Amino acid sequence: MRVVPNGRKIEQRRRSKGLSRRTLAGLIGRSQEWLRQIEKGIRPLDSLQTLGRIAEALRVENWSDLVDLPTGLDLDARPAGRPDFVHLLWRSLLGVREGGPRTPGPPRVGVAVLDRRVTGVWSRWHAPGRNLGAIAHDVASLLNGTRDAMTWCAGRQPRELPGARRAHGQALQLARVVLSRTNEHWLSHVAAAQCLALTVPAEDAVLTGVGEHGAARSLLGLGFAADAERLALASLEALACAPVPARQRYAVEGALHLLAAEAAAQANDVHTCQEMLRRAEKMAERQVLTSHPVFGPVSTQISEVRSMLRLGHVDLAVDLAERIGVDDQHPADEQADLHLAVAHARACRQDHVPALLMLLKLERTAEDVLRYSPLAAETIRQLLETAPYSLHAELRRLGNLAYDDC
Repeated sequence: MRVVPNGRKIEQRRRSKGLSRRTLAGLIGRSQEWLRQIEKGIRPLDSLQTLGRIAEALRVENWSDLVDLPTGLDLDARPAGRPDFVHLLWRSLLGVREGGPRTPGPPRVGVAVLDRRVTGVWSRWHAPGRNLGAIAHDVASLLNGTRDAMTWCAGRQPRELPGARRAHGQALQLARVVLSRTNEHWLSHVAAAQCLALTVPAEDAVLTGVGEHGAARSLLGLGFAADAERLALASLEALACAPVPARQRYAVEGALHLLAAEAAAQANDVHTCQEMLRRAEKMAERQVLTSHPVFGPVSTQISEVRSMLRLGHVDLAVDLAERIGVDDQHPADEQADLHLAVAHARACRQDHVPALLMLLKLERTAEDVLRYSPLAAETIRQLLETAPYSLHAELRRLGNLAYDDC
């Protein structure tokens, strides 16, 4: 689910104000051709800042009037095609419980138990063949449980509050990644924003970096690549100035470099993309925990493949991917990202059989990525158009799993 600027609404507002395309383009500091492409839906708008300038120039009070906002956020609505667990997570993010509010009192389990449960759900998330629906239900329960613990500790056990806050932050991060994998990037951004808000009273630079990484990742999913890039770079600058030992901030710094590289590639900022990848590679060479779920040599290589694909360098992406060694010991997300990137690159080169084999590996590793990723749906469509008829039966089976909401 993406927030998509509606060019027709922008054009209608412009005309109703009596502004020419040239005049509006001048007011927002863009070319007339750029604005024409936005209004005709040819070009994506990758910055909330630019959208805000358009709204200001058109004297629109709320920029959301110029976009197609996601539908189905009504707490009592269950839009067709959306999994029930997405609705459950959305209600949990807003603190709405199934069966009504909980009676005030101490949490049912202690902070230490909640922390262990969060760790257990993260382990299941990183395991190949994960069950997304079951994980989502557990995350919803954790959101409610850790929120109860924070409320109770704030009034009765202040010493336990930092631990409760950390556990709730981890539950929010879980909600963000689950929603992101189901292509619910708007709701993912809500989870990221809540997580980032938790870091303010904590005054923890690393925790803030983790929250900003999540927020930037959700912005990238929404299509605002320029904003995601700016946030990632600003977070890196803040971390560099923070009085925190390098080892403690290592993983989040590496993850922010990779995110900045992918956002820069999507925004066609080749120089920044290459610079961020170069820095990440140097950091990864010193990485001891090579199986770290968010940063390491393998995640760096996979990010480079994805960035090359975003820049249109398909052959280079395939060559880079062939050098990456990934086995079942690596986190499921790393395996899935690599399999999907290679499948898409192979499909672009019309290497039909290798592309299909990668999709089958993706199905075994993380079926949820195959089911909900727009890139997976696009890859399957592309193969159905170009692949030999002998492969169509298997491709149609995979296509029946794929859920396309792009």
